[in-house]
Amino acid sequence: MTHTPGNGRAEQAARIAAKPWYRQLYVQVLVAIVIGIVLGWRWPDLATDMEPIGTTFITAMKMLIGPIVFLTIIGGIAGVADLKKVGRTGIKALTYFQVGTVVALLTGLVAINVFRLGEGVHADPSTLQTSGDASQYIETG
Repeated sequence: MTHTPGNGRAEQAARIAAKPWYRQLYVQVLVAIVIGIVLGWRWPDLATDMEPIGTTFITAMKMLIGPIVFLTIIGGIAGVADLKKVGRTGIKALTYFQVGTVVALLTGLVAINVFRLGEGVHADPSTLQTSGDASQYIETG
């Protein structure tokens, strides 16, 4: 048996690519979603008691998104040897951001003008009865 350079890398890549189906991340996420649905359907009290776990996870994800995006961009820029490509990448990113922002703004404006949310509600704020913590904030506001 002869050993060729780089053969170990190919074997390692083949081992990584040949993960069992239950070790794939998307399969684990889908199983977790199904477990959550079944838990909420069959044992809603237990599912409600587990709410702090989900809230903590979502909060942690929100906290990690910024640094992950920042480090991904920095890593991408640091990995580029040609400065012209970095400039083009920056221009593309800025263009995508601006276009995305304009599309989101236009979508919001069209939606609010088409669906006319709140139209037809003839509520007199002085006649509304409030209770609990809301009344305290409304009176001081």
